Amino acid sequence: MPLLLCGSALAGYMAFQKPTPKPPAVVSVTPRVADFGTVGQGESKVAEFKVTNDLPLPVEMLTVQTSCSCTKFELEPKHLPPGEVGTVKLHWSSTTSRGGISLPAMLIVKYPDGKNVGFQLLVNATVEPDILFAPESLTFTSGKSETRAIALKSLGKPHLIPRPNFEFPATGLALRDVCR
Repeated sequence: MPLLLCGSALAGYMAFQKPTPKPPAVVSVTPRVADFGTVGQGESKVAEFKVTNDLPLPVEMLTVQTSCSCTKFELEPKHLPPGEVGTVKLHWSSTTSRGGISLPAMLIVKYPDGKNVGFQLLVNATVEPDILFAPESLTFTSGKSETRAIALKSLGKPHLIPRPNFEFPATGLALRDVCR
């Protein structure tokens, strides 16, 4: 008789236990932030983001909206079956940027119900200039002949610094060597 009560108690206990709910099926993107660290001016980098479709139906990666023409993208594959992983590649060129850069981009995914869902992506970098100028800017008075001194320091690309006595014809400016 005690064995029967124990079995009944266990069956009653099990009847009141709720099963652990499964997490909802989603589309996920990892990582959401790519950090290129320190890069030089004119360098190009590629960030890869993985897109996982855990939904029971296929989704479509439509586009990536970027905040800068210096960023291009690739989507592979555009149609993502259930359980599959796709790739978003962001190709970024530092061009003439300087200092800390944070470029947002938005991946747009079309869900099976027809809704478009955006996923925020971010690319960070610190762009080191090829040449340091001191001072960083000069102001001249229009119509007045003026002379200003600047210091140029190459950061690894000495061929970028013009030779003394170099003229910039389109601007009327000339670089003269005053170091004797």
